[in-house]
Amino acid sequence: MDAKKLSAFNSAENRFRSDFRNLLSYFAADELEQSLIAFIELNLSSELSSLTIYDNIKMRNLLERALASLIDNGALVPVTGLSDEAREELARLRKATGIGIDVLPPDPPKPKSPEELLREQILEDWQTLPMSRIKLKKNSDRKYSAMLDRMATEGLLESSVTSHVDCGTF
Repeated sequence: MDAKKLSAFNSAENRFRSDFRNLLSYFAADELEQSLIAFIELNLSSELSSLTIYDNIKMRNLLERALASLIDNGALVPVTGLSDEAREELARLRKATGIGIDVLPPDPPKPKSPEELLREQILEDWQTLPMSRIKLKKNSDRKYSAMLDRMATEGLLESSVTSHVDCGTF
């Protein structure tokens, strides 16, 4: 590797080490270094040699793929359990490379919007509160009133009124 390419690779490596410092700290330094070099030489050498002189992004990508593959294959094992920050970095690494992504936990559900929360509140109120309380809430809160009217117009509020019809006796 020529001097310019080596310099670019060192720059990419420094950025890689900075961005994944928590995760990398859980591996023995010598073993990590040797494993990354060996993996790249054995599995990614043709990609490394085809890189342009200043292609830091692809050089960094090689390091990320090597680390993710080594961890995923069990060739690199952390010396102790990972911290929350290190697990977040590992998840970010897996998402970036697509390696080991199947073992990632699903993303947490999106928080509900204020509109969704209000809709749920109205449905719950409709099913549990007497009409006098619903009217009181409607009169005291514009958003509640507007949403209640919208939901009624959309037919989302089922009637909870029952009636008794006496057909008489025969």
